[in-house]
Amino acid sequence: MRLRRDRRIFAAIALVIAAIVLSCSPRHGSTPVTDETRAEALAAIDSGEMPEWREWELESTERGVRYLDLEPGTGRRPDWGDTVRVHYRLWLTTGELVDSSLGNGGAPFEFEVGEGRVVAGWENVVRHLRVGGTYLIVVPPELGYGRRGSRTVPGNATLVFYMEIIGIR
Repeated sequence: MRLRRDRRIFAAIALVIAAIVLSCSPRHGSTPVTDETRAEALAAIDSGEMPEWREWELESTERGVRYLDLEPGTGRRPDWGDTVRVHYRLWLTTGELVDSSLGNGGAPFEFEVGEGRVVAGWENVVRHLRVGGTYLIVVPPELGYGRRGSRTVPGNATLVFYMEIIGIR
C-alpha cells in the first residue's frame, strides 16, 4: 500500500518538474507573427525569396513539422485518400530555391494524401491546413529527404516550403 502511494507521489513530482522545465524551455522562435509579418513574408515569396522565419512562433504538428498560416484557408482540411492540388516553392535554409510549381505558368502539383509520393513532412502537415490558404512549412530532415538527400537537396537538409492549397478532389 505504501509503495503504491510513494509511486503516485513520485509521479506527481515528476509531472510538476516536467511542466516547469517545459515552461522555461525556449520555443522555436520568439517573435509573435503579426499581419505585418505575414504581409512581409508574402512579399518576399512573391519576389521568389524565402521569408526570414527562424524567429517566428510557428505551429507544430505531432511529428515536428512547423508551419504558419500566411493566409488561412476557409475550405476543408485534406484527409487520407484525398487528392490535393497545391502550388509550392521549396528552399533550403540557405535561401536557395531548389524547386517550384509556380515558374513559367506551371501547373499545380497533385498528390494523394497517404500514398507516399511526397516527403513525409507534407503527408503529416497537409491534414492541418485548409483549402484556399497559403502556408510556410518547415520540414525537419527526417521527414524530408533524410540523410541521402535528393538530386537537388543535400542530405540532412531542413526544407522550407511555401504552399498554397488550391483544392481537393
